[in-house]
Amino acid sequence: MARSRRPFGFNLLAFISGNFGLAVAGRQTAALLLEGHFPLSIRDVDTHDARSGQEHLYDDLLVKAPWALRYGITIFHVNPPEVESNMALEWQLMPIEKCMNVAVPFWELPTLPETWRRILSSMDVVLAPTRYILTTIESELPDVRVLHYPQAVAAPAGAVSSRERFGIPPERTVFLSAFDMASDIHRKNPWSAVEAFERAFDRNDPVMLIVKVNNVGLWPQSAPLRKRLYAVASSNPNITIIDRAMSYSEVMCLYASCDVFVSLHRAEGLGLILMEMMSLGKPVIATAWSGNMDFMTERNSCLVGYEMVPIEASYSAYHQESLRAAGQWADANIDEAAAFMRRCADKPAYRERLGKEAAADMRKRCRSVERVETFVRLKEIYDTGEYLIGHAERSAGLSACRRLWLRVLRERIVRTAVSPAISVAKRILRPLAPALRPLWRRMKRSRQHS
Repeated sequence: MARSRRPFGFNLLAFISGNFGLAVAGRQTAALLLEGHFPLSIRDVDTHDARSGQEHLYDDLLVKAPWALRYGITIFHVNPPEVESNMALEWQLMPIEKCMNVAVPFWELPTLPETWRRILSSMDVVLAPTRYILTTIESELPDVRVLHYPQAVAAPAGAVSSRERFGIPPERTVFLSAFDMASDIHRKNPWSAVEAFERAFDRNDPVMLIVKVNNVGLWPQSAPLRKRLYAVASSNPNITIIDRAMSYSEVMCLYASCDVFVSLHRAEGLGLILMEMMSLGKPVIATAWSGNMDFMTERNSCLVGYEMVPIEASYSAYHQESLRAAGQWADANIDEAAAFMRRCADKPAYRERLGKEAAADMRKRCRSVERVETFVRLKEIYDTGEYLIGHAERSAGLSACRRLWLRVLRERIVRTAVSPAISVAKRILRPLAPALRPLWRRMKRSRQHS
């Protein structure tokens, strides 16, 4: 294959204007690339729902069309399912054969679904945000070039405590649990955080648990699960659910207004909210398993023990992996979590010490030389042409994936547009059928005699 003549630089495809985990991670990568003075152009990937168009920090770097991405390295900062769905039309118009293609996947389980395997195996390089993800990809796709890219998050300057703004009593020790309905509610497991809180405290204790739910109306099929959570919370006056939409800066102010974060997750690829809280100097009580163990230690966090249990999930990709031999994830010890909550409430000095350690470790992770070196290494791979070995075959794999998805897209268009039109035509013509049948018979006899 002839060497690409495209200038060195990075095309970043990300949910850059969104207000959810993958979007925040994409913006952090954009910030790192700019700090490293790398040439950069950005294409905002639309979620086709209310989650896009919330943040405008990088509007001046956005290109208006996929073919306007001019540099030689394309970073897909979206997961494989989003490449095939949210970017269904976009990547039909991208010159993937002429670029070095790189993916930054966020996945929570020790095995990969088929869609992920198909897309990631067609990339020239995969950047693993945690060693947990790195191990998974190396084990599932041994022929793929994987680099460790330690994802980090810095607390925004405007994230300051403002309890009055959120109606939080000043004298309470406030615990926070937060999750996005677009993530699997079984994986995020807010019920265990609620149960641990109720085991730890009496109704008269000066404490409060806030459960922040993002994108509450996004998945109608999750309504029964939401109803269950709301029912549990409504029975305790010390538990409050906040489910209104917020900007990222407002969310971070809410985080800063709380004292302790609780995440009894069953699996995390990274654990972005945990990072955000730690960067704000807040102690975090979390399940001691999966991606968050990259940055959480007994010195900077409250690590909760667990047992491995079979996966039970509503998200289809998790459900498919539950059928495999390794289909397990962690179930946190609720009594242990309750003991940590009690200790954090009773000992402010303990909370302060953990928070200081957490914030210091997050600053150190943000300044990690390895993060910038990841992109320096990508530049070397591009400049020396290392990626060209097998690039034609990998690009052909990506092209096959997008042709397959284009067929699926056409079928969906037919189902949603053409099929309803045919149904309408049938409804209109059906009453006319008795009058039209004799005419049809005469036309048929006329053709036979001619």
